[in-house]
Amino acid sequence: MLLRDQCPFARLGITFMTLVLLGGLAASAGHMYNQHENRDGQAGLTTTDLQGVYHGVRSPAPLLRALERGHPEAQDDANRQLLLDWLKGDRVSQDYDSLELGDLAPAEIIATDCLSCHGRNSGNAIADEFPLDYWTDINQIAVSRDVNPLDPKILMASTHTHAISLGVLALVTGLLMMMTRYHRCVSGTLIAIAGIGLA
Repeated sequence: MLLRDQCPFARLGITFMTLVLLGGLAASAGHMYNQHENRDGQAGLTTTDLQGVYHGVRSPAPLLRALERGHPEAQDDANRQLLLDWLKGDRVSQDYDSLELGDLAPAEIIATDCLSCHGRNSGNAIADEFPLDYWTDINQIAVSRDVNPLDPKILMASTHTHAISLGVLALVTGLLMMMTRYHRCVSGTLIAIAGIGLA
């Protein structure tokens, strides 16, 4: 039994039902984006955001990651260690330009070691994306964040509705695909991918 052999009204109804399902999937993607984006402090929905929702994750500061990668290469080891200790501590904002630290304050080290490339007046293109002149610039990339997972009760409520609805959606879509002229291997492969992916 093929879809093309069905009454035109049945095919029309199935077409509109499929469009409604596609609209629902688009709305679900939008909801996921709005609900979970920026959990890691970075704009947009990232894999860290999604990992954090279900498992929790520590999102290290981008500046910390850059220093641990050895950037900038020419930086003095002692200055690098001072910046690493500062970023791993719990006084990131307080100690940034601390008068008590004098020349060892992170602001002074960054001005000496980083602004030749990351300063707005450096003429370097990287400064447009990652300027480091002021605390407002540094603050966006200097703070590590803990992304906490959802409460297990909320996750259970979400899972029980999504498992049922997505399972039924995949089943109906698979049955409809089997009623088309697609080669059985193509439709079978897609159905297997959908089933295994959902599991």
